[in-house]
Amino acid sequence: MFKNRTARGWWPVTDEVEEEIVVQGKVECQLEMLNSAEAESNPAGLGRDEPNGLPKPNRPDSSFMKFLGPLNTLRYLIKYRLKWILIKIFIIFLVCLIIFLFLYSFPGAIVQKMVNG
Repeated sequence: MFKNRTARGWWPVTDEVEEEIVVQGKVECQLEMLNSAEAESNPAGLGRDEPNGLPKPNRPDSSFMKFLGPLNTLRYLIKYRLKWILIKIFIIFLVCLIIFLFLYSFPGAIVQKMVNG
């Protein structure tokens, strides 16, 4: 009757928040169609064996998140908390730099005007 005896996919887990259905996550599941003889030989459900689980995912042995954690914190601070403070400090620094360069070169320009006429 059925050509495919297994179906695998992601099913959404939803919640109703303020009369609106919101997807809270997704569950990966694999369903198997069994005939009655197979179902009786390998029962699953309440008070019986656990259902057949998916194989363990192939995950790397080590994670680099412990190295990237401080960088993520710094990015969060710069992006959300310190963004406008850093922009103000940068503008003040540029204004002070321009004033310093003007005062540094101003006496030399006056002397040059006096000597050259």
